[in-house]
Amino acid sequence: MDGFDQAVKLFKEAKYAICLTGAGISTESGIPDFRSNRGYYTNFIPEDALSVGVMESDGFIKLVARIKEVIITGGFNVYPAEVEEVLLSHPDITDATVVGLPKSDGSEMVVAAITLADYARLDSDAYRDHCYDNLTRYKVPRAFFHLEELPRDQMGKVRRRDVRDVLLTQLEQKGQSVDSLSHRKHH
Repeated sequence: MDGFDQAVKLFKEAKYAICLTGAGISTESGIPDFRSNRGYYTNFIPEDALSVGVMESDGFIKLVARIKEVIITGGFNVYPAEVEEVLLSHPDITDATVVGLPKSDGSEMVVAAITLADYARLDSDAYRDHCYDNLTRYKVPRAFFHLEELPRDQMGKVRRRDVRDVLLTQLEQKGQSVDSLSHRKHH
């Protein structure tokens, strides 16, 4: 059995998959073909097991998000980890997660839940400016929520679904809707 046949066998037996695009992927059989340059899609693997990855120039695959965590806003995909990395580079922010809150038009609004350093106070304009300096406009969070801590699972991973629920509850308690969140400052 050559390397390609081994890859096909492993793929067929896999419980988890990575959706890839770029050189080395085929669409015809739903099985990776490292001899072509098209993408593939599988319909037998649960959505919550699918991750989106990009092939780095060194040949390694960098996972950028689980499909269920990708935020769709204005027809664009926002990968939370990319925005979180920028937020965490701000000196006031000690922890951050980014989620999509559902809008009435069926799209999602990018928002951030953050924890702050002891000396810091919530400064949404400063965090937004920081994001504008480092991200494409549609990826910049429209609202920032300060939480004392982010909910985590037993492995220490932030539970985005729980964060989303907390933020929606906070809005409901304030009598606000997701659509009412907007920022005044546009770049």
